[in-house]
Amino acid sequence: MKYSNIILKNFLFAILIGLCSQVFAQTTTNSIYSRYGIGEIRKPQFNTNFGIGGAGIALKSDRFANFANPASLTSLKMIAFEVAVKSDNYQAISGTQKSQGNNTYFNHLSLSMPIKDWWGLTFGITPLSTIGYDYSYSEYNQNKGRIDYSYIGSGGINKVFVANGFDIAEGLSFGFTTSFLFGGIEREKQIEFLDTTYAFNSSDKDRITVSDVSFDLGIQYEKALSEEYTFIGGVTYDVGNKLSGRRTQLIRSYRGSNLSISYLDTSKFVDAIKTNIKLPSTIGLGVSIEKKESWGFELNYLNAAWSSIEPEGQEEFVNSQTFIAAFRILPNENAYSDYFKRITYSFGASYSNSYIKLNNQELNEYGINFGISLPFKKSISSLTFGLEALRRGENSNGLVQEDFLNFNLGITINDRWFIKRKYD
Repeated sequence: MKYSNIILKNFLFAILIGLCSQVFAQTTTNSIYSRYGIGEIRKPQFNTNFGIGGAGIALKSDRFANFANPASLTSLKMIAFEVAVKSDNYQAISGTQKSQGNNTYFNHLSLSMPIKDWWGLTFGITPLSTIGYDYSYSEYNQNKGRIDYSYIGSGGINKVFVANGFDIAEGLSFGFTTSFLFGGIEREKQIEFLDTTYAFNSSDKDRITVSDVSFDLGIQYEKALSEEYTFIGGVTYDVGNKLSGRRTQLIRSYRGSNLSISYLDTSKFVDAIKTNIKLPSTIGLGVSIEKKESWGFELNYLNAAWSSIEPEGQEEFVNSQTFIAAFRILPNENAYSDYFKRITYSFGASYSNSYIKLNNQELNEYGINFGISLPFKKSISSLTFGLEALRRGENSNGLVQEDFLNFNLGITINDRWFIKRKYD
């Protein structure tokens, strides 16, 4: 019995679960820096990309989806259904104060397939950005006494995508991705005057919902240097967009705090007015060298033009640059008698500066990644484990240092594409 129909049915069922979990309530980050802009930008970390730090602009695979460059889809030789769960463990340090936590959530799912020898396709769902923070601080005013400031935020933007890759000449492929972006961003700011009965407390609740379409492009060039070595170069370009949305804002004064709040007056109410969220154009470059059934090395560079976008708050947007170095130990897929020779090992190291600049300080992020892909016995499908260690910001200059230890558990189910049976 063929697995193709089973995979397709399972995918359609899983996509419904995935859509529900994305829309209704995943808490996927606890970063104070997600307060700004559209939140924490998610890397394109599918199962094959996670262990190499999100690299993949110059990566080809015959059985894994590569979200980093749609032009790579022409290398697909079989159906690939994949899904992953991610667990983020974090610690934030500010001065002598520390906070810790954990979020476990659905990361992505996709279904990829070769349509023709020269055409590959994938579609699925993944987060573009996430927002999750809850913090407060106090200050003393000589006239008003102690004042508490509280900030709460949640939500994010999700991406449902369809990507196509086409061979257009010998060794040259082109791809494009069409994405439907949707989601909601909720933010609330509260100011409470604790030492005076004459001042009213203030609550500012703001919600933006967006839904729009975006596009990105990719090119790859593959050249055999010898029977063993292959060179791949890749370029990607995200055209950026102005996402259409609706904004609702409610500013009210109140007395009391927590469960005993009594609202007194509404100073501003905006109901679902038209607004937009601007996304920058991004260019990515990648090169790789691969030795057949031995190893592969890749370098990626990305630049997102955030400086062209005006922020709403006191923060400053700057161009975000990312550098990634990746190394993979490749399997011998024909070594069925030796299981360990069929395992893929992945390593990655990355550096980037966030698009947010605070207190005249850029936010730097350093990361290292490890991944291992374990094939099922007597099968071409596999189970992927990934580990990621990140540090963002610093515990000085009025910033917060965030440390993350993230785990990824993914499964990729492969099947041959419409093989005709032969009978004697």
